[in-house]
Amino acid sequence: MNEIRKLIKNIDRGIALRKNLPEYGRVLSDTYLDYAAIELTFSAYMLSEIVVEDSIVSEVERDLYDQVVAQLRALLEGESVIEEITKLRAQITTIMDGFTSYTDQLVGYEYVLKRKKLKHQPEDDVIAEVKRMNEEEFLQNLMAYLVGNRDQSIVRDRLQMLMGQIPVHMTKQKLLEKVKEALSLYQGSDKVSLDNFVYMIRSSAMLHKAKAGVASAEHIEAFIEQLATVDLVEMTDERYGELAKELEEVTEEIVALTDYYFALQKVVNGIYALALARKNQTKESSLYVDCKEILWNIAKGGLDDSGLVKLEGKIENCVEKCGYLEAVLYEVTNSYRDLLQELGLLEMFGEYEAISSLLSDSLFIDLEKVQDDTEVDAEMIKKIYAELSDEMSKMFAGMQRPLRKAIMATVLEKLPVDFSNTSQIEEYIRTNLFGCQDFSEKSVVLLELQEQMTEASEWRSE
Repeated sequence: MNEIRKLIKNIDRGIALRKNLPEYGRVLSDTYLDYAAIELTFSAYMLSEIVVEDSIVSEVERDLYDQVVAQLRALLEGESVIEEITKLRAQITTIMDGFTSYTDQLVGYEYVLKRKKLKHQPEDDVIAEVKRMNEEEFLQNLMAYLVGNRDQSIVRDRLQMLMGQIPVHMTKQKLLEKVKEALSLYQGSDKVSLDNFVYMIRSSAMLHKAKAGVASAEHIEAFIEQLATVDLVEMTDERYGELAKELEEVTEEIVALTDYYFALQKVVNGIYALALARKNQTKESSLYVDCKEILWNIAKGGLDDSGLVKLEGKIENCVEKCGYLEAVLYEVTNSYRDLLQELGLLEMFGEYEAISSLLSDSLFIDLEKVQDDTEVDAEMIKKIYAELSDEMSKMFAGMQRPLRKAIMATVLEKLPVDFSNTSQIEEYIRTNLFGCQDFSEKSVVLLELQEQMTEASEWRSE
């Protein structure tokens, strides 16, 4: 590590760049080869366990797994797999976009059904617990939980959580004004940040609609279509029970499927990263050789974890070394672009940036997306707000009131809070929570907030 520190320091000072930049590239290449190999080994083994043990893996999912394993086998045989693995990565990303959309849509219905639970499935002990609550004492404890932390980021997160929990009594226009105010905060920032915020709002408002396009999603899509026809205001206890049960089952199904596709994409990213790292490899370490042996076993359908013992404790060193090297990667690529081009290293450094993204926690990151540093101006915000406002207005126009309230709460939770002092927070709670006339909704929220306060208290006492 001392040699690496010295190398990076010399590059930072601009010393002997024609010698040090290629050397930095060589060290990074060897490090990435080991890191990509060991990451792929562990993720491929975990995926193979899921395929063997998890019943959620249908014929469609199994076929994708077989395609991924075929690419792993081709990689180990020395073939170029980048084109095919890129296609598989795009296919899985599209499928996951669909499942994300389903989740966004189900969140609103889950919000509605959860708050109707005590109306349709009353529990005497729960009702008694709520009736025993002293509102003033509850408010005092809640305020301490919300604003009593010294860390202002925690205070902000808890206040935003509050906005998503407390019953919403707000007009559509008032919500849109809050969205407009939030958008205005992005003036002067980069467009990527604004785009990410708009995507988050559209998802929260159930505006982002996509389909997974696989047979395993057909039942989920049918249930979502069914939910859209349900009278959320007037329903029988029996109908409520049916919907709540099926919602729970569908949610579990989505979780299982998304877990599978996350695991699948992690392997795909690992294959992609290793394929790129291998293009510039200068040697094969003993770690890399051990990983290849295990990967061959997995590619042939084996599931023996004895080989993993040799890798114990090795990944931590790769992570530390990569973290140190990557800390300056983007700066080096941008600051010395012309020299890297002259030295014939620019493409290679671009591949290193891709490897960095592939081995990150952002499994579905767009590798082709160019960083848009365009500065956001007032006209841009005005245009985006007009589009968002129009979409949300049209959606709210034909929506049942319970679902509209749910979506408003979900959107509010993503917006910056605008309380000026604690008195305003207390007044909001008194009016919107304590003043709620729906006993079931009020009770569910009180109990949810009480549970969060209890968990926070227990965590502090540990």
